[in-house]
Amino acid sequence: MAAATIAALAFAAWLAVGRDTRPGLERAAELLDEPARFATGLQAGESLARAGQLLLDDARACRREHGSAVPCQARSSASAVAQVFAVAVLECSAPGRFEARTRLAAYLDEVAAADRAVPQPPAPPDC
Repeated sequence: MAAATIAALAFAAWLAVGRDTRPGLERAAELLDEPARFATGLQAGESLARAGQLLLDDARACRREHGSAVPCQARSSASAVAQVFAVAVLECSAPGRFEARTRLAAYLDEVAAADRAVPQPPAPPDC
């Protein structure tokens, strides 16, 4: 019984320490800064879909706290852009994947600074 309790506490501590609590916008931007995640079209698509989910979670948290404020709308937009890019890169060669990654990273910088208007979304890569 004591061993099970210790194991449960150790697992709970591992979860608490291992959970990344940074905002989704920051985590998505960091994900885009990892070139190895964009080595193939499939890896790039998975990475962009993950970024889109992080941004969606961040937008939802923002809306719970701030309602329909511009930063929340910008995060929602960024999530949608990331998801569109995730599909667009599946058939891209390396230059197209690089283009998608750099366009989305630049857009996330604009989103992070948005306080009065949602930035214009970038076009998907032309692969």
